[in-house]
Formats: sequence, C-alpha cells, structure tokens
Amino acid sequence: MLTTTKEKSFAPKGAEKAIAPADPLGVRFCQYFNHPWGFIYAPAIRSEKPHWQTETRYPLQPRNLWQQYQNPHSFLGLRFGKNTRYFAIDIDINSAYHPAHDPTAYKSVLGALEEIGLCKPVAVTSSDSGGIHVYYFFGEELPTFPLACACFDALTDAGLEIKQGQLEIFPNLKAWTALPSNYNALRLPLQAGSFMLDESMSPYTNDLDSFLDAADWSAAGQDYFTLKLAIKAASLRQQKLYKPANSIKAELWRLDLKQRIAQGWTDYGQTNSLLKDIACYGIVFKELADEALVEYIVETALTSPGYCEYCRHQHNIEQRAREWAYCCMGFYTPYPSIPNRQRNYRSHFGCANNIVDFPHSNLNQEKQLHTQERIRNIVAHLELAGELPLTPAIRATAIIATSKQLYGVGVSKTTLHKPEYLALWHPRNYPKDAQRCVQPHCEPVAADFTPQKYPQIPDPWLEPEPPQPAPTQEQTNLYTPLPIMKVLCLPQAKQDLQPHSLEDSTNSKNSLNSSNSLPTESNSCSDKNYKSPTSGSAVEKFYNQDLSIDASSIVDATAIIAPEQQQEQSTSLQGRESKGGSVSLAATQVENSRLHSTAPADTQTIRRLIKIRLIAIQHAKKAVQSQSLIEGRRFSPQEREQRETVAKMRFLWESGEPILMDEVLAWARANPDLLPEVKPS
Repeated sequence: MLTTTKEKSFAPKGAEKAIAPADPLGVRFCQYFNHPWGFIYAPAIRSEKPHWQTETRYPLQPRNLWQQYQNPHSFLGLRFGKNTRYFAIDIDINSAYHPAHDPTAYKSVLGALEEIGLCKPVAVTSSDSGGIHVYYFFGEELPTFPLACACFDALTDAGLEIKQGQLEIFPNLKAWTALPSNYNALRLPLQAGSFMLDESMSPYTNDLDSFLDAADWSAAGQDYFTLKLAIKAASLRQQKLYKPANSIKAELWRLDLKQRIAQGWTDYGQTNSLLKDIACYGIVFKELADEALVEYIVETALTSPGYCEYCRHQHNIEQRAREWAYCCMGFYTPYPSIPNRQRNYRSHFGCANNIVDFPHSNLNQEKQLHTQERIRNIVAHLELAGELPLTPAIRATAIIATSKQLYGVGVSKTTLHKPEYLALWHPRNYPKDAQRCVQPHCEPVAADFTPQKYPQIPDPWLEPEPPQPAPTQEQTNLYTPLPIMKVLCLPQAKQDLQPHSLEDSTNSKNSLNSSNSLPTESNSCSDKNYKSPTSGSAVEKFYNQDLSIDASSIVDATAIIAPEQQQEQSTSLQGRESKGGSVSLAATQVENSRLHSTAPADTQTIRRLIKIRLIAIQHAKKAVQSQSLIEGRRFSPQEREQRETVAKMRFLWESGEPILMDEVLAWARANPDLLPEVKPS
C-alpha cells in the first residue's frame, strides 16, 4: 500500500504583508487606521445606542477594513497595536470638560496635551449624541504604551480626572497582566452621525478627503522633540510606580544574601566572597550603582562581625570594594529586570580561590589621559628650551629621558607610536604653529597625601623589617667569614709572558710574592694577609693574565679560620638556628659537610656545580611565587624560606650530579617529611 506524505509549503518572503486597497483614498486612510486584531462592529441604527461586538477569530485586512468602513449600515472600531500613528481623547456630551458646558475646561485639556508636544488637534463629533473625539496624528509610528503613559501623566498632573463618561484617552493606560491584553477600541471617524468641527466647535463637513488633509496637517505640526522627551520620562516614571512584590525565588535569594552578610567573617580568606555578596545585594535589592554602591559595600563591611579579626584587606578595603562594585555591575541589575550578560557566572567571576580579573576601564582611561598630558608638557618643555629634535627616533628618545628626569617615570616607545599619541609629538603629526600649553618649570609628580574618607592603614600581614644598625669602623675591620660561607680561595693568576715596562714587572713580582701561598692558622686572625679580589692592593694588573687554575692549590676555606673563631661562630649559629627552625639547621649541616668534603678535581666541575646552584636558587624563588598565586595568599617569611629550600633541594636532586645529590641526601635525613621522593639510605 502506497502512502503519500504531504510536503511542507514555505511561503515566499514578504507574502504575509497586507495588501493595500485599490482606492488611493483607502490607501491614505489605512496609513493611520490599520490595526487588524480584535476589531469591533455594530449595526448602524441611529436611533439606538450601538450594540458592539468583538471579532477575535481573524484579523481585518486593509482591503476588508476599507470595504466595511464604507458600508453605511454598520459601525466599525479598531484597537491599538504595539505602535500607533494617532492619539485620541473622548469627551461625552455630559462631561464637565465638554466645550458646550465649560469651554475653559476644554481648553485646559488641550493645553495640558500641548505641554508635552501635542500641538495640532483635529476635533470631530463622535456620533449623533454630541460627544467629541479629538485626534492627534503623527508622521511616524510611536510606541503605544509609553505614549499612553505620557498623555495620562500630562492630564493628571494638570489636575484633570480621567474617567469613563468624562474624559477617556485612546490608547488607554492598561494594567499589566500575565497574558497579553488588548487596548480599548475606538469608533472610526466620519461614520454615520460624525462631522468635523471648526474652531467654534461647529460641525461643517464629513468629507473624508478633508479629514485626511487635516490629519496630514496635524502630523506635520507636532513637537516631536518635546513629545519624545515626555514619553521617555513617563516610561521611567511608570517603572518606578510599578514595583511588583518579590517572587518566592527572589525573596529566598534576598534572605540567603542577608544571612551570609549578617554572619560576616569567621575565618581568613573570606573577603572576596563577602564583598561580592554585599555588592550583589546592593545592586539587585537596593538599586545602587557607582559611588553609592562603593560606599554601601565599605560601610557594610566595616560593621560586619569578624572584620577586624579576619579581614586581610583592611588597608585597602575601599579599593577592593570599588573593584567588586564595577565587576558585579557588569553581571547584576536591579530586580526585576533582565540582565544583558555577555558571559555566564563561572566565566565572569572565576573560581572561588582564583584571582578575579576586575575591569578597570575607568582607571585605564584616567591613566591614558595623564600620560597624554605628560607628553604634551614634555614636548612643550623641550620646545621652549630649544632641545626638541627633528627626527622621530631621536625625539622619542629625548621624550623618554625628559619624562624620567621631570616626572620620575618614563614612556615606552610602543605607547608613543600608538595612533592616539602620535599627534602629540611626532614631527609628521605634531602641529608646529599650534597653540600649546607651555610649562617651563615642570615639577616631579608627588604622591597625593590628601585625607581620604576611608584612610589606608598599613598592611598588618607584612612583617616590618627590623632596623639595621649603621656599620661602625670596628665592625668593618673585625669582619671574618663564617665557616658556612661559600668561600673559595684560589691562587694568583699567572702573569702573561709579554714585555712590559720595568715598573710593571716589579709590581707584578711583588704581587706574586705576596700572594703565592695561603695564610696559615698562626696569622689568620688578622685581615692584613686576607685580601679580597676587589681590593686595590690584591693585584695591580688584571689584564693580559693567564686565568688557569691549578686544582692542587684549592683548599678548604675553613682551614684558614682559627679554632677560637670557629667556636665563637658555632655558638652564634646555634642561637640563630634555634630561631630559624629545623630547615635552617639542616641546611647549615649540609653546607658544613660539603665544605669539609673532598673538593672536585677539575675546574669544569666546579663551574658546572656553581651554575647549577645559581639556577636552583632562581628556580626555587619562581616556584614559590607560583605557589603563592595558585593558593591565593601571601606566605610568611619562615614559610617562604622553607618552601624555597625544598624547591632548591628538589632541583639539585633532579640535576643528577653526585656531589649535589649527596648534599640532598644529607638534608633529607634531617628533614625526612619535606622531600618524599628522596629516600635516604
């Protein structure tokens, strides 16, 4: 059995556009009156009140609308859509605002609407009853509901009462409902019993062509600038008046935020989370923004429990509050509203312990303006002094040097060659005869010491550096290297066999004779024979010398220190080790064991080991810095020293050098838990 499937039909683009009537007069009429949905109709019985019925089953197309409007045996009325090209007021015959009863009251209605830009009214009689419809037409479509709000506010602010049977507006100010609702319908003009009114409010014609000419005249004479301002103000006013109660979910969210904020700080590392909650509550439920939000965050944080005990940002709480305020303003909006978010919560705020990338658009703009002003002043200063170079490269170098001299901070060449900076200094863009602000005496920029609303206090988590006593002459003369210092005593470099003057040869011989041998224990107490490489009396000539090293002349540095000094220094070391912890003690033991061990036999090994040690120190510092960023906290000096030692030992162990690995094994025996991958035998 064959089955046929019905193919889907796709209407061509633009097929749903309504077709205008063939009559040109109907085309003009449908330009103003054209809303198809929910129209009303009634039989045209002039002796009776019309019995209106609403048709909701189908829309009224323009051609059908024009045909039914021309039918003399029926009345037709239309509603309003999202936008409209006319506004109307309905004044019944028995209304207090009808001109037949009180012309002054009628003029007050027109005057109130004229205040918001509705200047050209077109009045018609609505029917044989004598009621009046006053139309205001527009040359463009305007939003229906904001227009209704603006007209409603204008009439009520003038003391007029909008009430059925007295004064009604179309479109009306309908109430909000969960489901879509219709505006009130209004009878179309110039049907049976309807005539145009002149200035004396007397009927004079029911010609539709004349009415449409009056509609065009009205549309061309409105004050659209004032009208749009009134529409915008009325929309904001309506939003403030319409404040619905919080939904159940919103109320639960508000209570959760208040509960978290009320508990305050209970431990370290909670500042960012609490500041975000405070900023969220201030934006969503208090409708705060900018500086008002920053002040709310700071004041709430200062009065929260545990702030003084656990908050580690007391010294810069205002800065942190401002950063969180601008960060949350890009994600949250006042309730109820729909935020225009470009990212989700996770990508906007990041992980809980991660570093948040706060927006600093305002700060960057201020910094850019300060830099541009500084470049202007520098160029003016150089030009006034006659020192402004002509070529771009030399001029850029002069600007950088002058900036460092006058302001204490330079300007990068990348910044100078940006498009927004080229016009300030480049010979091709810089106007030679332009009026510029010349400041001959530029003072260096000083710090701002003006009192702040929330004063910055010192960071309580930074340990103050102990005051260093000034070195005295006695301390300088009696200084002796400790046994744990990495001192390597080398013989004097061999003199290059080149012809020199007699004086140079004599000086070289004296220098060699005075430094051929190392000092013994008997004369090592004085520093007269212990010369530094940087001393002027150590070597007279450093150039043209053979720097080869004889491995047999390398000795232990501790051998040149007297036993009495070793005893005193070991006593002082024990005191320092008791303060520094187990890691420092173990490191000291490792260094002592290394110094008393047999030295390497060749120069290349010494250089390689020294290079590995230097790289290990740099690697350890970088590793600890990375750990601090990952964990989101600042290490104490003791913890930082311990972590750097562990990282250095791990690097030395991975180097594969036997001597260095022996040191790591000795250190691991004293600290078995700090380096698990090294298992001492």
